[in-house]
Amino acid sequence: MPKDRDNDQFKIGIKMLHDTYYEHVRDDIFGLLPNKIEKILEIGCGAGGTLNVIRAKYSPQHIVGIDISETALKKAGSTLNEAYALDLNTQTLPDTLGSFDTILCLDVLEHLMDPWETLNILHQKLDDNGTIVLSLPNIRYIGIIFDLLLKGKWEYTDAGILDRTHLRFFTQDSLREMIENANFHIEILEPKISGRKRSLLNKLSFNVFSNLLAKQYLVKAKKVKS
Repeated sequence: MPKDRDNDQFKIGIKMLHDTYYEHVRDDIFGLLPNKIEKILEIGCGAGGTLNVIRAKYSPQHIVGIDISETALKKAGSTLNEAYALDLNTQTLPDTLGSFDTILCLDVLEHLMDPWETLNILHQKLDDNGTIVLSLPNIRYIGIIFDLLLKGKWEYTDAGILDRTHLRFFTQDSLREMIENANFHIEILEPKISGRKRSLLNKLSFNVFSNLLAKQYLVKAKKVKS
């Protein structure tokens, strides 16, 4: 196959991955949402796939999406009442943003230079007794440990736990500490374990190895009044 054709197929593959990433619906977090949603903010909303489902199910009065990609935000279209193209590593949330009863921050904090300060700011944007739902990758995942200890490998990839755009890495304990230090009360901290064999091992071991088997953690937390 000609070399330029290889390059074209590679570019097409990257574009498909990019589009899938931004249009993905996070149905794994729906069980963590509150029973009622009036005003919701999603940090890293992409093309609004998750918010579109929430709009259909909850009929919130106001939906705001923030993402680094202007192209993705344009795809979100009428799903959003307000859309902001922001890079939270260099820009801050608008002062006029208002407050929300629900905030989503899914696979975002690990991309930020100062996720701790971002959580402090989101605390200010959340109504009293409001809910924040987060997801973060688990650097203690057994696949990462195996490659590091037995193979001496720490290789960044285009996606996953060692995504080359990740700036921060968390274990269950460190992400819990970060969230609680931002004055949130964690109600649910759920390891996300994929694969039939890993899920079965986790059940048989009564969750003893969940810290090693989880690629990601899902978190539901409430605002603690300052």
